[in-house]
Amino acid sequence: MTDLIINIPVHNEEERLPELFDSIQRAQKNYHIELVLVNHLSTDNSIGIINSIRSKFYKVNVINEMFPLACGGKPRNTGFGVAIKLADKYLSETGKRIPIATLDCDTQVSDNFIEDAMKKLASGYDIVTFPERYNQNILFNWIKMQDVSFQENATKALIGLNWFRYELLWGLILKGIKETRGPGGYVMSSNTLNMLGHLQPLDKNGKPVTGENNRLGILANRMDLKVYCSPFYSTVHPRREISSYSRKNIQEKGYSLNEFGSEVFKLARPVNDYPKLNAKEWDESLVKGVSRALKMSATRIACYKKFDEFSELFPNISWKKLVTACKKYIDSNNFDEDELSVTGSYIYRNMIDFATESIGKDNFSNLILEIISYIPDNEYLKSWATDNSATIQPTNCIIKDLQIKYINEYENRKS
Repeated sequence: MTDLIINIPVHNEEERLPELFDSIQRAQKNYHIELVLVNHLSTDNSIGIINSIRSKFYKVNVINEMFPLACGGKPRNTGFGVAIKLADKYLSETGKRIPIATLDCDTQVSDNFIEDAMKKLASGYDIVTFPERYNQNILFNWIKMQDVSFQENATKALIGLNWFRYELLWGLILKGIKETRGPGGYVMSSNTLNMLGHLQPLDKNGKPVTGENNRLGILANRMDLKVYCSPFYSTVHPRREISSYSRKNIQEKGYSLNEFGSEVFKLARPVNDYPKLNAKEWDESLVKGVSRALKMSATRIACYKKFDEFSELFPNISWKKLVTACKKYIDSNNFDEDELSVTGSYIYRNMIDFATESIGKDNFSNLILEIISYIPDNEYLKSWATDNSATIQPTNCIIKDLQIKYINEYENRKS
């Protein structure tokens, strides 16, 4: 009997699928795993690879999705529809409620992915989510391709930014923004999924807007559902990062802006050339990366309407003023709740523009530079990046007031 259904959208993923399937196989242990694989207009050997692994799992279903634009949400939604029907069928036949998970193809899950999800759902949580980290080996290989004199700058930019994002992610999680994470994976019952309703937001021209996974977490927060964020992270391929740095492949970035200012999908795929930058370009890329992370955080804070909780996330007055300006922008406009549940919406881009102009661009730049100063030296970063522990705990160098709370929570989880 199936124990867990995993929904995976597939679009030209022959390079990534073997690693994904191997990681799920390691994690399945004694559980019976049923896969729902949604083939979205693949033209490579993805189907051949899928057929080669059928014997490794309890059941494998292949569904074809014909939506004409490459995106994550439409095929994922098709897969969820099939998964829910299967779960409802098993419920009527056996009385057993089968959980449903979803993953992206560029993911390698933790060996504890399935077991942790099943146990936490059985203990009363509505959703179990998993954070993600970039594959450090790929980042290090990219660094080694740089000129020797620029490798230190590349390490600070790539590993340092990865470290900062992970610290920031857990800072948000521990203060209540327990969002669903697409690349890291999430798991819930079919009943919860039906209640939330997964969909791909589309703009007025029918283009898919980013943020369909984040939407589930926002709705779960509004409904006060119990969300558990597992410390067992998934490893993802940094292909969006690579493609965004590549001058030749800049068109392969993960999204573009439509005429409304919303982010629409342009699925990133691995590129063959790992771009080589000089010291100044790497340093500038770190500034841009931290800026994006701060804007992402402000967007999440606005989505979850947790302005007061996060106004002092960083010990810098400009951050508090930025959050206050974001709150003013959201409160002063009568936005529709559905629009506010899509993180890629033009609303949040306009909100960030309003907030940064309110505090002054120089103050925002100084905030970024101060946060960069929090990033540890390269020796620490190399040690952190090569730590293969099942979990990488935040050091709380940035979010200091969470340290005692996090240690207590972690000790409780271990016991």
